[in-house]
Amino acid sequence: MRDIKFRAFARDRKAMYDNVGYIPHINGFSIIPKDSVTGGTLEPMNSHSHNIELMQYTGLKDRNDIEIYEGDIVKLSGIKKTTRIEFIDGAFFVVGYGELHIWICEDWCSFEVIGNIYENKELLNVQ
Repeated sequence: MRDIKFRAFARDRKAMYDNVGYIPHINGFSIIPKDSVTGGTLEPMNSHSHNIELMQYTGLKDRNDIEIYEGDIVKLSGIKKTTRIEFIDGAFFVVGYGELHIWICEDWCSFEVIGNIYENKELLNVQ
């Protein structure tokens, strides 16, 4: 069984919030970020007013013990180009390399998280 965790990128603040609380409601969703210094919660942010992108944890860690989230840009061992992780039709996939199901790829390759599509989009062009 894997942990169900989320992180969020607030486009208006250009800030990534790790391990956020997620509250769905009729007009979208709200997140409750945690303060990295005190561990306390910060003011909730609404998805519409803050233009928030929510990313779910895959349940996997990369070879450096970094958690892999939807939207992460990864390098795969033995493959020169970078790719990203997406949630498609109820499963996580490695996109840009034949849409490999992440669990299948985990058996024969190792991942290294090098960024994410919101803060490091330029890394998708690395060969």
